[in-house]
Amino acid sequence: MLNLGNLLDRAVSFGTGILGKWKLYLALAGALVLTHGLAYCEGRKDGKASERAAQAIVEAKAAVKVRKADAKAVEAVEATKADVEAGNQRARDAAAGSDDPLKSALDSLGGR
Repeated sequence: MLNLGNLLDRAVSFGTGILGKWKLYLALAGALVLTHGLAYCEGRKDGKASERAAQAIVEAKAAVKVRKADAKAVEAVEATKADVEAGNQRARDAAAGSDDPLKSALDSLGGR
């Protein structure tokens, strides 16, 4: 069974001839800091991506509500338009067969 301390001692003894003991530890510390920094940056990217996804969901829900409201507004406009067209047709019909077309048209509109 390998012991981590024993393995570290072997790595240090190997590196002492080339780099010196303190340089090896400095290199290991630098590698750890670099690894931690990269992991931190990746975590932030993932967090920002999830924030953007949540914002997109909120915007999509708002868009659905707007579409539903638009559909209701279009239905109301169509109903109002149909009422106006029906009133106009009644006024035309009343004016067409009368001696006083203006009076007949206005009377038909007032008596809806």
